[in-house]
Amino acid sequence: MGKGQKNGRRPQKRDLPSWQRRTDEPDDFAPFASWDGDDFGRVYGDPDDEPEDTRRATVVVPAITLPTMPSVQRPPNLRRDDYDDPDEYDGYDVGYDEKPQRGLIRRPREPMSVEPAPAPTRQKRAVAPVGKKPKVPPGVDVVLVPGNESSRSGVRHSVRHAASRRFAAPLHIIRTHRKALTIFALAIILAGVLVNTTGLLATSGLAPGQWIALANIGGPAPTPTPPPAPDFTDPSHYVAKYGFDYPSNPLAIGSAEFNRLAYMLPYAYKATAAYDRRYRENIEPEMLVWWTHSEGIRGRINYSNCANYAPRAGYNYFSNIQNCPHASFWQLGYGNQFSVIYVLKNAFTDLYGNPNDTQLVQKVGQWVLNYDRSQGTVPTCGGYSCTFPARTIDSIMSGIDTTTGVQTADNWWAAVLSRDPAINCYMIAHALTYFNHDATRRWIGCYYAEPCWGNESNRLGDVLKAWPALRRAAHL
Repeated sequence: MGKGQKNGRRPQKRDLPSWQRRTDEPDDFAPFASWDGDDFGRVYGDPDDEPEDTRRATVVVPAITLPTMPSVQRPPNLRRDDYDDPDEYDGYDVGYDEKPQRGLIRRPREPMSVEPAPAPTRQKRAVAPVGKKPKVPPGVDVVLVPGNESSRSGVRHSVRHAASRRFAAPLHIIRTHRKALTIFALAIILAGVLVNTTGLLATSGLAPGQWIALANIGGPAPTPTPPPAPDFTDPSHYVAKYGFDYPSNPLAIGSAEFNRLAYMLPYAYKATAAYDRRYRENIEPEMLVWWTHSEGIRGRINYSNCANYAPRAGYNYFSNIQNCPHASFWQLGYGNQFSVIYVLKNAFTDLYGNPNDTQLVQKVGQWVLNYDRSQGTVPTCGGYSCTFPARTIDSIMSGIDTTTGVQTADNWWAAVLSRDPAINCYMIAHALTYFNHDATRRWIGCYYAEPCWGNESNRLGDVLKAWPALRRAAHL
């Protein structure tokens, strides 16, 4: 169905109003008396209350030009905009008179028209700068505008136009390439951050040797790098999670122990992060430092307590390090229990890499033996070879036997690996997943009852108080 038609019928023309109807009397304005309904509707609108006129008259119309409104062509729509097919809109509810607009239709500018000047207001106002006496006719009020510069009103239009064109081109470039310029700016910022971060690590993080010591042990960092471990220094966190008492008498940590704990700190952070990632736990590095501090080990990796047996005469648990016939009750390093040796393979994998790399395994174990010799422990290298064997972790684990009264060579090699600082922290983190105040009921020694538990809580206070200084000393 074409536009402008309804039901296939030609639109009927309407009659003229009574004052313009054709009569038999002569009319000086005859040319206008013969306008038909189409011309009337175009000029005056459609008078719905007029009856139809079936009469037709032939009148010669002089060649005159009537004023018309300027026409504006609608810009082309890139989308298909054909509303002639009624079947295309069957989905719309009946009674919705307007057909929907599809896509974005730009509205053309309205044609310029001459409008009558606005009617004068009741009160005329004139604006004049401060300090100038306005010359206005009597009866007109003056509104003073402070700070207005009279010279600005004299700027020529051409000058303002030239200035606007001068800035329009750069602004157009910015608008056009806005996304590219944004990406370029972000890339510059990111490059600066990376350069500054790399320089900071090179100057403050690695120079003192804390992380270099970790790298010298061998093996790559865990892949992917685990997220940082939780780090809380508020005692209320540990009171709520582990059942500690609120520390009441924190003491200063001695300088020798402080230095050892600062050396331990990077291992504690790395190990807890790796352990928490694998086991979906949230063990805090503060808890590892608290454990070695409260147990009296005080950050020494050269420690071996075999079921509370007395060490050799003239030696202590820090200097007498050898195999233990009661391996299930063997405390080593920073305070790890050999009974959790079953996590050795996971610890090695997460902290150093391939557990089947015999050279890597040998390198990690050799560092521990060399450190024992530097401390003068007896017997030398535990009475075994001072060269750690090049074996896989599985090979060593296969020979472990924790039966009371039994000691094997693989128990010794596994114990040496467990005293690596990072691996030892990893195993302590695993043991602490079972720790809380109630769990100490069954422990041998003074832990659960007061005042012992209060003392344990105060030792946590020592660590939390010293924690910011420890981090600074460890360059963390």
